[in-house]
Amino acid sequence: VDAFDNIIEIQAVSGDNHLGGKEFNQIIADDICQQFHMKDLSLDQKKVILDYSESIKMGLSSQDEITQLINLDDTSYSYTISNKRLRILSEAIFKRMTLPIQKVINDAEIEITDIDDVVMVGGTTKMPVVREFLEYLFERKIPDPYCPDTVVCIGSGLVASIKERCTVIKDYILSDICPFSLGVDIVDDVYSPIIHKNQILPCSTEKIYTTVKDNQQTVLFSVYQGENLKASDNLLISEIKIKIPPAPAGHIPIYVRFSYDINGIFDVDIRCPNQNIT
Repeated sequence: VDAFDNIIEIQAVSGDNHLGGKEFNQIIADDICQQFHMKDLSLDQKKVILDYSESIKMGLSSQDEITQLINLDDTSYSYTISNKRLRILSEAIFKRMTLPIQKVINDAEIEITDIDDVVMVGGTTKMPVVREFLEYLFERKIPDPYCPDTVVCIGSGLVASIKERCTVIKDYILSDICPFSLGVDIVDDVYSPIIHKNQILPCSTEKIYTTVKDNQQTVLFSVYQGENLKASDNLLISEIKIKIPPAPAGHIPIYVRFSYDINGIFDVDIRCPNQNIT
C-alpha cells in the first residue's frame, strides 16, 4: 500500500490462503507423535493431540519454553518445547511465508528497502517465531502499534467511511486492485486470463474467442479465478453456456467482457451474433 497525504493506493496483493495457525498446530502435533512414538492414532486421538498443540502454540506466545502434560486415553506424556525448537521445526512454513512476500514486492516493482512500515494482523503474528522471521525478512524491527485482532476492523472502518464519504474523511481517496486474475478456459484446459491480477479497479476488458468445431451450436465458458496456466487448477466461479448459429469452425466471433468495479461487483457479458447473455 502506498499512502501519501489523503491518497491510499493498493499497489499489489499476494498471499497463501492455505497457510496459517493450523500449520503450526500440525508441526507441534507431529513432533509430539514422533517424540512419544505415537502411531496409528484414531481420528479422535489426533483431534486430542491437535487441541493440545494449539494450546502449546498459544503458550509459546508469552513464554519462551513450555511443558505440557498430555493425557491420551490412559497414558500421560510430559512434552516440552521451546521457541528455539519450534523455529527449527517450522522451516518449511517459513519458506512458504517467504514466497508471497517476495511475489508482492516484485509485483509492486519495489525493493525491500523501499518499505517504510509493516503492519501485521491475525493471531499467528502474536507468535515470537513469526515476528522474528518477518523482522529477518524485512531487515528491520517491526512496530506493533495495534492489537493484531483489531487492526483489520480499523482498516475496514476506514474503507467503509471512504466509500460512504463520511464527513470526517470525505477527502480521502482509495484505489484498489484485482487480487486475482479472472479468465476462462479454452481448448485443452488452457487458462485465458481476461482481467489480470493487480489490475487497477474499476476495470472492464473484452476478449474475442471463436468456435473450434464445424457447425458448433453451443459454447460453454467456465469462469475461473487464479494464476495457474491450467484452467482446472484455478478456482471455478461459474459456468455459462450460450447458443450460437451453426457455421464452419472459426467463423463465429464470441465477445467476452469482464467488468469489475471498486465495490467488488464482478460482471460477465458474453455476446455473439443474434445471441447474448449477461
